[in-house]
Amino acid sequence: MKQGLALCGGGSLGAYEMGVWAYLRERDFRFDVITGTSIGAINGTMIAADGYEVAKKMWDHVTVEDIMKNGINFDRDLIGEIDLKKGSKWKTFVNSYIKNKGANTEPLEKMLQEYIPPLRVNHLKKPKLGIIKCTFPGMKEVKVLVNKLKDDEVVEELICSASCWPVFPVRHNKKGSFVDGGWRNNLPIDYCLELGAEQVIAVMLNSLPVAQKQELFDLPNVTLIRPSLPEGSFLSFKQNAIQMNILLGYMDAKKRFGEYRGIRSFLKEDAFFRKTTRAFYKSFVQKDPVLYAKTVEKKKKDIVIQGVKEDESLLYLLLMEDVMEECEIPFLEERTLKDTLDLIKKALPSLKGKTGFSAFLREAYKGSPKKVNEKHLPYLRFIESL
Repeated sequence: MKQGLALCGGGSLGAYEMGVWAYLRERDFRFDVITGTSIGAINGTMIAADGYEVAKKMWDHVTVEDIMKNGINFDRDLIGEIDLKKGSKWKTFVNSYIKNKGANTEPLEKMLQEYIPPLRVNHLKKPKLGIIKCTFPGMKEVKVLVNKLKDDEVVEELICSASCWPVFPVRHNKKGSFVDGGWRNNLPIDYCLELGAEQVIAVMLNSLPVAQKQELFDLPNVTLIRPSLPEGSFLSFKQNAIQMNILLGYMDAKKRFGEYRGIRSFLKEDAFFRKTTRAFYKSFVQKDPVLYAKTVEKKKKDIVIQGVKEDESLLYLLLMEDVMEECEIPFLEERTLKDTLDLIKKALPSLKGKTGFSAFLREAYKGSPKKVNEKHLPYLRFIESL
C-alpha cells in the first residue's frame, strides 16, 4: 500500500514537522508520495531526499536574519522592539518592507540555494514530490511536481510556494507572479492522494491561513498529527521556540501512534494509570451518569481531541489537565500518571486567589469547599479521587 506524507505551511512552525519527521524516521517510515505547502514544501523536499542531517542543521541554526534582511521576529515581544528612531532595526525593516512591497527575502533564497540543490531531489524517481503555490492576482492553486523540474527551477518553485504575501513580496519569474500556496491549500492531503498515496500521514500546523479542506482529516486512510499545545508565532525564528516545537512535534507523533496517553499531557500508560482512571470512571458514572455524559460532551467541544483514544480515561485526563494548567505544571514533559498526581497534590495547597477556580481547587483539596456549582462539580469528583 502506497504511503503518503502531507505537510502544512506555517513559517517557523515548520519546526514541528521536523520533530514529527524525527519520530517517523525512528519508526522507519518510507513514503511513496510527499506533498507540502510553503515551509511544508521545503521540509518535504528534504524528507524526499532523506536529507535529515541537512534539515537538522538548518533548523538548529536558523534565525530571522536567515529569512529576512533586517528581519524582525513577530511575536509577543514585538512591541518592545518598536523604535521609530532613524537607523533603528525596526525603522530599517519598515523602510525595506515598503521599498520591496514585502520583507526582503534574499537571505531565505540564499539559504535554500545552499541546502537544496545538493539534494538533487528533482532527479528522484521515488518518492513523488508535489508542492503548492498560488497565482497572483487571482489566487489560483497551482500544483507543481518537483520530480519533473529542471535543476535551476527547484529553489525558485519552493520560494514561490513559501512567499507568504503580504509579509513576503509577490514572487515574479518567467512563469508569472506567485504567492504562498497556503492561500488555497495549506495542507495538500488531496494532492497527496491524487499522486497515488493510499494512506496519508498529514501534519497540520496552527498557522495562517488555517488549513483548508478539513473534511479530509476524517478520512479513514488519513492519520492526522496536529499540535496539542500552542506553538507560538509563525513569524518568530527564535531558537528556543523552534526547539520547543521540534520537541512538541516529536512527542505529539509518539502520542498519535499510541506511545503516550493524554490530550495536552504526555503520560506513559501503566497499571496505575489503568487502575486509577477506571476507578474514577466507575465512581463518577455510578454517582451521576447524567453529569458525566454532559461533562464529556462539553469538554469535547472545548478542545480538539482528534486522534486521542476516547475510552474510560478521557474525562479523567481532561479534568486533570485543567488542574495541571491551574497549578502551572508544564505539559511538555514525559511523566507517569502517579508522578503527575504527586505534582498536583504538592501544588494545590499553595494555589493563590481568594475566589475563582484556583480558590475552589485549593479549598476542595483541603476538604472544605464552599458552594459547589455544576461547573465545578466534576473537578470536585477529581479532587476527591486524589
